[in-house]
Amino acid sequence: MLATMHAAILLIGGKSERFLDPFVPKQFQKLSGKRVFEYALHTLLQSGAFSQILLPCHLDWIEVLRHELIEFQDKVVVFEGGNTRQQSVQKSLEHLDDSIKNVLIHDGARPFLSLKMIDAILEALTTHPAAGTYIPSMDTIGVCQENFITEIPDRKKMVRGQTPQGFHKSLLLQAHTLAQERGVQNATCDVQLALQLKANVKKVDGEETNIKITTPIDLTIAEHLLRQKTPSNPIKTELFGKKIALIGASGGIGQHLHHELTQEGAEVIPLSRTSSPFAIDLTNPDSIQKTSLEIKKQFNELDGCVFSAGCLHRGSIESISQKKALEMVQVNFLSLIPLLQNLPLKKGALFILIGSSSYFRGRKEIGVYSATKAASINLLQSLQEERPDLKIQIYCPKRTLTPMRIKSFPEEDPASLQPPSKVAKSILNQVKGYFCTGEVLSVL
Repeated sequence: MLATMHAAILLIGGKSERFLDPFVPKQFQKLSGKRVFEYALHTLLQSGAFSQILLPCHLDWIEVLRHELIEFQDKVVVFEGGNTRQQSVQKSLEHLDDSIKNVLIHDGARPFLSLKMIDAILEALTTHPAAGTYIPSMDTIGVCQENFITEIPDRKKMVRGQTPQGFHKSLLLQAHTLAQERGVQNATCDVQLALQLKANVKKVDGEETNIKITTPIDLTIAEHLLRQKTPSNPIKTELFGKKIALIGASGGIGQHLHHELTQEGAEVIPLSRTSSPFAIDLTNPDSIQKTSLEIKKQFNELDGCVFSAGCLHRGSIESISQKKALEMVQVNFLSLIPLLQNLPLKKGALFILIGSSSYFRGRKEIGVYSATKAASINLLQSLQEERPDLKIQIYCPKRTLTPMRIKSFPEEDPASLQPPSKVAKSILNQVKGYFCTGEVLSVL
């Protein structure tokens, strides 16, 4: 079906009273640097299925969003929504072009809308007047009246409703007209209104990860899901013939990445304190700048850089020396700044950071190390917004059998650690298979 036949309504008008933030409603909260609703918006835009994307918005945020979304103004319309979900949909119907035949509705507080669900809803609308996404109920459902359980419905018949939902425009208009005539003012979803017309509503499979941000704890869960999420905008990456600087190539994961990159036909430029012809000292900004200029003189521009260097000194916060703490800060974090300022990366170049799973939560006796890894990831996420011309990816391996790990944790059973060769191969397979800039991905 032609895109001109489809419109999408992304509901972002709620007051978010349950989120407990008096200033920023849940749909406008930041999730890994982007507003919650932006994830769904970008998926709608990426689908290419919609000639109109309507955003009925909270009054206080209209001008902010019009400014932030100015690059999409030819397709995205931001306007004042209603006091309820139902009213926001009604107002959106007034903005629909005459050519629109089908309308998809999605909650802006559900960031993990997928292309698969969009396609499934639009496909269902070719044979049915309405469709909605639902997932099975894994829990027993009870009917409660006046604090007493009065009924336990058959769980096999119970499903949990999500969005997106889709409708023929004519049905949606009729459903809202009937609701007004009957005095229905606060319907929780549009399928509820369509059923008043006894419409056949096709069930489409939803996704467990398609959660709705309702309370602050949901944001924490969403952060976890982002780390596990396969990128929704995959980019195939060809490594053959590419000039790639590899920082930390002399040992551990970096040594095996060197091998894997060479096997892929890349021209690898290893960088370490002892590498030749280019040596680099990550604790010295002057060394970083000097080596970057030398690389530019010989290669002009690089197709990418992999940062696999790391420094770990184990010790409690009370006992760690300033010298050791500073070395970790310099190598793991501060060195990235002059590198990114001086390395001759071409437009569209890769920048891959090999992080650590310890960035998520500080751990006993590696607090400084964990903090530097978290800082480096935040830096790269900021860079992704500042430099959209770069393809930035962050990989966080689980505990890996490297010389640094063995030295710092001699009591660990080597059998419990991942082989660095396997980790390197997994990272390169992900880079080749798909690439979505700015994501933090777990490895193995």
